[in-house]
Amino acid sequence: MEIKDLPKKIKIGYFTVKINYVHDLHDENGNLLIGLSTIDTATIDINIDFPDQIIKETLLHEIMHFLLSDTALFPEEMVNLEEEVIRVLSPKTMAVLTINKKLTKFLLSKNTGGKYVTKEDRKDTKENGDNTKNKEREGINKEESGEGSQERS
Repeated sequence: MEIKDLPKKIKIGYFTVKINYVHDLHDENGNLLIGLSTIDTATIDINIDFPDQIIKETLLHEIMHFLLSDTALFPEEMVNLEEEVIRVLSPKTMAVLTINKKLTKFLLSKNTGGKYVTKEDRKDTKENGDNTKNKEREGINKEESGEGSQERS
C-alpha cells in the first residue's frame, strides 16, 4: 500500500487529527514504537516499518486514546491503566471487524430508518401471498376507524 493511499487527517469528536507515517519511531527513552498519539498537538504518528495488519490495528489503538482523552475515565495518574485497556480492546475490536465482514458492512452502511425484513418476514409473505405493508396499512385503517379497538371498562 502506498503512503498516499493512507488517511492523513481524521475527525475524532471535536479533534481534527493529523496522521504522520514515519520510519524508525522511538519514544524519548529510545524505545521502538509502533504508534504514538499526542493529544495536545492532535497528532498520531504511525511507524510504517511494520506489516499492514499491525499498522491498521495500531492506528485503531491510537484513535482509541483520542476517544478516551476527554472522558475523564482515566485521570493522568492512571495513564498505564488506559494503555492496558486499549492494548486489550484494540486488537479484539480489529479482529471482530475483520472477521465479520457483514457486521462491518452493516455498521458502516447508511441508516435504514429501522426498516428491516427478516427471513421469516419474506417466508410469511411468500406463504400467504400477502404484502406485509398492506397488512400494516389495513391494521392502521381499522384502528383509525375504530373497528380494531376495544374499550376497557
